[in-house]
Amino acid sequence: MRPTFLAFQTAHRAIATSQILLDTTGNNIANVNTDGYTRQRVDIAAMSNGGYIQRYKPQDVTAGGGVEAKRVSQIRDQFLDARYRLQNQADAKYQAVLSGFKDLENVLDETMYEGIMNEVATFKNALGPMLENPFSSDMAMVVRNSAQKITSILNTYSTHIDNVRNQQIFDVQSVYVDTQFNSVVKNIAALNKQINEEAAHGNTPNELYDERNLLFDQLSSLVNTKITITPKRLSSTLSVEHVQIQMVDDKTGKTIDLVDDETFNTLSAITNADGTLRLEVNSAFGNVGLKDITAYVTGGTLGGSLDVINGKGAEFGSYMSGDNLFRGTLYYQGMLDTFAANFARVMNDINRYNPNGVQPSDPTAPQLPVNQPRDLFTTIDASAVITARNIKVSVEWMDDPLYLTVTQPGDKSEGENIGRMMVAITNPQTGFYKQGNTAQVSVFNNGTFEEFLTGMSATLGLDVSLYTNYSKTSTYVMGTLFEARESVSGVSLEEEGTYLMAYQKSYNAAVRYFTVLDEAVDTIINKMGLVGR
Repeated sequence: MRPTFLAFQTAHRAIATSQILLDTTGNNIANVNTDGYTRQRVDIAAMSNGGYIQRYKPQDVTAGGGVEAKRVSQIRDQFLDARYRLQNQADAKYQAVLSGFKDLENVLDETMYEGIMNEVATFKNALGPMLENPFSSDMAMVVRNSAQKITSILNTYSTHIDNVRNQQIFDVQSVYVDTQFNSVVKNIAALNKQINEEAAHGNTPNELYDERNLLFDQLSSLVNTKITITPKRLSSTLSVEHVQIQMVDDKTGKTIDLVDDETFNTLSAITNADGTLRLEVNSAFGNVGLKDITAYVTGGTLGGSLDVINGKGAEFGSYMSGDNLFRGTLYYQGMLDTFAANFARVMNDINRYNPNGVQPSDPTAPQLPVNQPRDLFTTIDASAVITARNIKVSVEWMDDPLYLTVTQPGDKSEGENIGRMMVAITNPQTGFYKQGNTAQVSVFNNGTFEEFLTGMSATLGLDVSLYTNYSKTSTYVMGTLFEARESVSGVSLEEEGTYLMAYQKSYNAAVRYFTVLDEAVDTIINKMGLVGR
């Protein structure tokens, strides 16, 4: 005869397991709005009433031992997690680049307000009346004031681009690296330790897994990461996780160690002498001999920000020198500097020496100096190289509006130089040279000053449009992957409600089973054996 209370154990297990199922479902419902929460389920298994010891008991027919809750596990799809985080890297990079481009667009957009192109046209128009009356102080003052506006706008543009770069540098150093990246890898390492300690004691730290998964997502938005989780055996029956996180450069395949279980590497962002920014790894493990990792940070917010900060473009950077050839702030700063230097060079060349001492035919006109330079544009800081940041109207021109050389040897017209300036502004240049140095390769050939500025503005507009499209597409894909991941890991109130009713019925059935067993035992004990008394 089978043991009387074996069935009670079966009923007890059914009630206990149903209670765990109800508790887990209630926990899911309670966390429906918790950020990063992963839906949980109870892994249950039937308990066998058989085994090796069965050979020593009578071979009667016996039922099983009921049900047992093995563990509470999370429902996640590792493949969807990997896809989501990979897309997160791209999306964060596009957002960072687009943010930098929009800041530049606010500075250089010539369609929203009258900028440098309008002032160049105004300068040319101011030369027209002076051509007819080259010795008019009033006309000369209008021309000089127009030139002042050109230099002022160039100075302002350059300052604003510096502000954009400085803001980007501050964000990388103080926000993305110090506050976010270094904090995230530290917290991941701490969670790895805590999770393994819990697992070593037989616990299932699902809430810690959720917290770590959120940090994984955050880290993937900062840099191009690869997360590898493998079992690490502690004994023949117990194993924990080995978590390894690396930054992987898709172009070169180079890997940078970030986290290895409880050990982590931090980053430092350092400004170079040439104004670029570099990232250095402060290694607590791995990466032996590797310090500067700037070239390998190609994804996430850090990758996008470095492109905006360090990008010189093909015109101002060199692949052989390891420069960043993305069109970032340094590219647009270089374009402005090139315009300023070449505009000053052309105007200064026209307003050149009067080596033969030819004087105006009008004896009342100011006499021209002999064999002396007559630069209209110089630098604020006395530098030999004119840039958008330091260009200014020369002191001599500021003191004397008629500092313009209005004639040259052999000219029939006293205003011939004025005409040459107008032609130089209207006609294509032979080349726009880097910072006005004609010994260097031209970065923009056979175009007018207006075309040069238009090309720069149009390039920025195309960059903004391109990365706007990239960002929109990436955001759509991110949304699709998020919904796919939520369909697996997220909590559905309708689904949990269905489970709740099913588990309630199983609980009630187990309780009813217990009652039936109680009645059966009462019959056996109190009602059997009464015949014949």
